[in-house]
Amino acid sequence: MDTGFLIALITLLGGGFILLIKKKKK
Repeated sequence: MDTGFLIALITLLGGGFILLIKKKKK
């Protein structure tokens, strides 16, 4: 497995999760 791909996937998932929380708070 490519480490760079894994890091990008985690960053994407984390960013999406943060966006979801921000939308719920508004």
